[in-house]
Amino acid sequence: GIAPDRCAPKPRALSGSSRRAQAVFDGAPCVLKEYELSDAKQWAKLCNEVRLLCELRHPHIAALEAVFHPPD
Repeated sequence: GIAPDRCAPKPRALSGSSRRAQAVFDGAPCVLKEYELSDAKQWAKLCNEVRLLCELRHPHIAALEAVFHPPD
C-alpha cells in the first residue's frame, strides 16, 4: 500500500495516461486501473488521488479496494 505521509496534500487532476480493465479481486469482479506515470510529480498526484479515494464514501462511487506497485 501507499503510506499517507508520502502523498501530496492538495487535490489535483492526474495528467498521466491510464487504462482500465475488468478483473477479479478477492473473488469479486472489479475494475483495474493502470497508470503510466513519467515523473515524480505525476506519482505525487496519484498518491493524492489514492488518499482522497480512500476517504471517499458515496453510494454511487466504487470504493477503492487495493493499490499495487511493481517492484523497483
